[in-house]
Amino acid sequence: MSVKVPKKKGHPKFNVPNYGTKSRSRVKARWRKQRGIDNKKRIKRSHMGAEPTIGYRNPESVRGIRQNGKRAVLVHNIAEFRSALSGEESVDVIVAASLSRRKRLEISKLAAENKVRVVNMGRALKPRPEKAKEKKADEKTKEKPKQKEAKPAAQPAAQASAQAPAIAPHASVHGAQDAKSEPKGATDGVQS
Repeated sequence: MSVKVPKKKGHPKFNVPNYGTKSRSRVKARWRKQRGIDNKKRIKRSHMGAEPTIGYRNPESVRGIRQNGKRAVLVHNIAEFRSALSGEESVDVIVAASLSRRKRLEISKLAAENKVRVVNMGRALKPRPEKAKEKKADEKTKEKPKQKEAKPAAQPAAQASAQAPAIAPHASVHGAQDAKSEPKGATDGVQS
């Protein structure tokens, strides 16, 4: 049984200025609305390429319909999934990204029973790697680390001050060096 897919209007690629030029290879394929006062794309110069406008929109009868002719429905929970199935037309289900693995698996089972395609089931149906299970088992079997030995009590302030070198509080670094050196007059009497 072939399904007649309604024809949608096409539109050009919408990209930011300088995309595709050799000297600006760092510019990625993306769209951001141009907001600069001198931007040529914002003032719709033809050589800058197309900008998204309301004229490119498809009619309501075609909007949201996939290539296989079914309407795409976004589902956040099981109740929304059931309400999507209760509709008259056939649908393809898209599961919201915030849904957990467990709920994704429940929805996939319901979808298999009702013969509904879930478009983005992704990794939810793939079995988890066994390494992760082994690591969890190893962590549970490991013994708790022993408590650290008690540190020796802090030294009394009198002992700490005895170990530190005594420097006069008013002496500067240069003054301390001058005090260590011999006085100037001490070498006067010695002849060399």
